[in-house]
Amino acid sequence: MLEAQVSPSGFSLTQWIRQHPFLALVLLVFLFEWIVLVPGAAGEIGLLPFQLPQILGFVAGWGPGLAAAIVVGVLKGKDGIKNLFRRYLIWRVSIGWYLIALFGTAFFILGGIGIHVLLGGAAPSLPAAGITPLDLAFTFLIFIVFGFIGNLEDVAWRGVALPLLQSRHSALRASLIIGVLEGLTHLPYFFVPGDFRNQVGIWFMVFTIAIVILMTWMFNNTRGSLLIVVLYHAAQNGWANLLDTTPPPGPNDLRPFIFAALLMCAAAIAVVGIYGPERLSRKPASEMPQL
Repeated sequence: MLEAQVSPSGFSLTQWIRQHPFLALVLLVFLFEWIVLVPGAAGEIGLLPFQLPQILGFVAGWGPGLAAAIVVGVLKGKDGIKNLFRRYLIWRVSIGWYLIALFGTAFFILGGIGIHVLLGGAAPSLPAAGITPLDLAFTFLIFIVFGFIGNLEDVAWRGVALPLLQSRHSALRASLIIGVLEGLTHLPYFFVPGDFRNQVGIWFMVFTIAIVILMTWMFNNTRGSLLIVVLYHAAQNGWANLLDTTPPPGPNDLRPFIFAALLMCAAAIAVVGIYGPERLSRKPASEMPQL
């Protein structure tokens, strides 16, 4: 836990964090991510005479977790940090949530490809099509493992930001705020030609906001299980690579991704309609995840 630091002017950093925990979290997440992503993107477009080693991507991935630990440490102390990471141990939930976490993204991507083909588009060549089922399962497992050890975004956005915002706003409004902010953490790579985010443009933000709404729904209905939302995020990255339909650098058809994003939006709208915007859950307010 940070010790209170009072400057000669009377400013206390810990007191400021206690008064503005959400803003402090956001600033720290962007600081810890962009300290790697900004020079990384600048190196790729030639603004720097070198490129950062890819291993530093882990620093950006762990940054949100560090930001979450700092803010929760100030608010709740060491026990609060322990309770935050204990959310990884909330595993006794319906098997349906595991199925959604593991295969939901594959459904959206394959659905987007299907719509694209039905409308006359050529079926894309998928990386998963060229490997055996055993290799496919092993590769997918590797993505899951790396998603758990290399990406702590959900600790910050779902574990801390979401409960903070839901104490004052509806689950839908909280999700929209987080969706925009989480999408903007990737902003440096919007300017890198050939990068996935550069190619899909604004559709990346649409895709991100829809996913955040779905993850809020999952989080609020599984007693705040970080295990489930991190599993979903890791599986999303796995399927995005194994079922990759984005073109190589240069003009090409982005329709499969756009249709997949629209399917995610339809699913998010359905969740809001069925469960209600207030909590995205039928559980009482007293059962919503708290810090």
